[in-house]
Amino acid sequence: MTNTFNTKKLVLASIFTALAVVVGYLEIVWPLSGWLKLDFSEVIILSAFLVLGFKQTAAVIVVRSIIRWLISGQNADLIPFFGEFMAITASFTIIGLFMLANKLIRFKEIPMIIKEDHSKLSMNQKMIRGFVVALGLTVVMTALNFFIATPIYISGGSHLFFTTLINDNNFAWIGTNVETYFWWTFNLYVPFNFVKGILIMIVFELLRDRIKEMDI
Repeated sequence: MTNTFNTKKLVLASIFTALAVVVGYLEIVWPLSGWLKLDFSEVIILSAFLVLGFKQTAAVIVVRSIIRWLISGQNADLIPFFGEFMAITASFTIIGLFMLANKLIRFKEIPMIIKEDHSKLSMNQKMIRGFVVALGLTVVMTALNFFIATPIYISGGSHLFFTTLINDNNFAWIGTNVETYFWWTFNLYVPFNFVKGILIMIVFELLRDRIKEMDI
């Protein structure tokens, strides 16, 4: 029985990983920046969490990024695996915020592979959960981009923190002091991450009840 259960988890994790890789290539370029792209692979990650729980979903997140990097990312980033590191961070952030939101609405998502559960949420619960995830994702990813990710990305690794970046005249176009750099990152990343979070949660909530009805 244990071997069958473990095999089942492995097969389902493999399916979710493959789906996350494929769906991740269906990208929508953010109009305000060519390097920011919307994709719905996080919907697959949330679905994996719904079915398998945290441990297996963590494996799905990491393996998804490794596969995606091996396929196309090795030559795409100035810094190896940097883009996928950000994707991994975003995925774990969303899962963490999803768990936090469930506590706030006093709802427990039991992994379907452990227990059959057809419970449904009210519209208010769905809206609160979606808002918490979207807002939290916006705060975390905007802060990460402000302090570390954007300096590393746009400088090709020559600047590891924003304080040295804003003092480099080669990057004066993003601002030469903390205030102008703050508003540049705020206007770029806040709308992107909030819209991304809302869209991901809308699609996931539309799929959730249908997934719950499946025989896993």
